Amino acid sequence: MSSLRLKTLAIARLEVENKIREVGQNKGPRIAEYQKEGNTAPGQPYCASFVNWCAAAAAKILYGDKNKSPLEKVPNQAYVQSYVDHFRIRGKIIKDIRQVKPGMLFALYIPYKHRYGHIGLVDSILSVLDKEYKTAEGNTSDSGTDEGEGVMSLNRIQGVGTIFIDWSGD
Repeated sequence: MSSLRLKTLAIARLEVENKIREVGQNKGPRIAEYQKEGNTAPGQPYCASFVNWCAAAAAKILYGDKNKSPLEKVPNQAYVQSYVDHFRIRGKIIKDIRQVKPGMLFALYIPYKHRYGHIGLVDSILSVLDKEYKTAEGNTSDSGTDEGEGVMSLNRIQGVGTIFIDWSGD
């Protein structure tokens, strides 16, 4: 398994365990750190910035300041569709849950936005048959919304609009 993917997931799990929550709408001290990493303003959605922050922290631990996370190459790092477009061009989109590994990304298509609008990390596959997976994600809620109140771990079912991304490249 990829050491960068697994270290990123370990960092995301710590954020879940620390129960990072918003203070106001898409704001708070830790949320601001995610948003800074994703180059987005306070008050903006931060699920993509959360993923980027976790990967950047993992890369720094594993490689020091010499190598950056592959997510740093994604244009507009706070915009979920940018991740999908960036990795689709590189042939890194996975639709078969049997090929998904811990630490890969998941992205959800949000119909009212007409684009992929929520992203997070796959923690584990709970059932291949039922297409159920566990996540670590930012800007969500217990109900699984794409505009939530914090960093959480959820159990999700792979729907028609769910893709996975093999992002780490190591």
